[in-house]
Amino acid sequence: MTSNKRRLAPLAIEPRKASVLPALAAALFIAAGPAASALPSDGAAGGDALTICADPDDLPFSAQAGDAKGIYIELGAEIANALGRPLKTVWSQTYFGKRAIRETLLSGKCDAYIGLPDSKNFMGPKLIFSKPFLRIGYALVSPKAQGASSLADLAGKRVAVQFGTSPELLLADHGDIQPVTVLDPEAAMKALAAGRADAAIIWGPSAGYLNKTLYQDAYSVRPVSGEGMQWPVSVGFARASGDLRDKIDRVIDEKAEAVAALAAKYGFPQAEPISLTAASSAGGSKPSIMLASQEKPASETAPATAPEAAAPAPGSTALTETPAAAATPASAADPAAIAAGREIFNGTCSHCHGPDAIVGQRRINLRLLSQRYNDKMDEVFHYTVTHGRPDKGMPNWTGAFSEDDFSKILAYLHSVQQN
Repeated sequence: MTSNKRRLAPLAIEPRKASVLPALAAALFIAAGPAASALPSDGAAGGDALTICADPDDLPFSAQAGDAKGIYIELGAEIANALGRPLKTVWSQTYFGKRAIRETLLSGKCDAYIGLPDSKNFMGPKLIFSKPFLRIGYALVSPKAQGASSLADLAGKRVAVQFGTSPELLLADHGDIQPVTVLDPEAAMKALAAGRADAAIIWGPSAGYLNKTLYQDAYSVRPVSGEGMQWPVSVGFARASGDLRDKIDRVIDEKAEAVAALAAKYGFPQAEPISLTAASSAGGSKPSIMLASQEKPASETAPATAPEAAAPAPGSTALTETPAAAATPASAADPAAIAAGREIFNGTCSHCHGPDAIVGQRRINLRLLSQRYNDKMDEVFHYTVTHGRPDKGMPNWTGAFSEDDFSKILAYLHSVQQN
């Protein structure tokens, strides 16, 4: 993931609490571009070809242009070859997470989607999954001479973390570590190289790929364990494709060495995940290991503190430009509207504002909207989502979502306000 298009990326989530799953899925999909849409493919779907859907600009996972095709594309070629079928690719931007799956895989545009989260809770019974073929997640990146392997080793140091991620929330509980908040792995690696950070806890596949391709393997990239840190990934299929799933399961069993070789080729961290809460390596204790099976570009570095909430200040001209009726939420008493709003929110908004709107920074905590804006909350919300805040990295969502979608999101936010 080396372009400045994406903010979060690979598709994998931990099969834990159902309430967290949609947000984690979002963290594995989200980009900062236009709505997900199928782009020209390498060939027409259907026929005897094995057709996969993939993002056109998401290295180290997939790429339409250039010599490096990405681990998912190369694995797709391995699978297709084992099945005796040619490989076709339908390129589709994955900004909107589940919507991307609905508009490609579930619309019959491809046979399989490589790199989906291995969880029965992901999109319910609509999808079935292969065996997991890879585990990915966050990694601790530090100069090889430093040898950091725990939070104790990072005390007093500047540590780059991606905004709105599990590592950022982890550091929020450790006042002896100075966070350097960035928006993507590229910015974190640049901060390390420029001496603005001493270490980083960032998306491992991106960190490993950048370390291998741009930084001459100057850094140690070690996967970290813990809640929200590592996830298994699989191949996803429409529910009716059980026969194809079973065939690909057998191929996955046969291709374990090929997957490992591809992971090494693209610089994926290969070691067992270490527990950052284990005793300091300086004390000689062995870090605990957890066998567990999320980010992508947007800009250079963000301020050391997280960006402000994506909402105009009370009394600004923005409020006077918004028709009051346009911000009317679906009935707060309508459980269906609230549930639908929650799904939309966790599928797109949670990458900045946290799963279920739970986030460590007050300035972006949408559970506090009613405290900040009182009876202007609905107007502020509607103006912000329909105009965006480009200076804060928030796009204009007009056209991507309908007024009904906005209404449902607002109904959900009303249901979680803290008084």
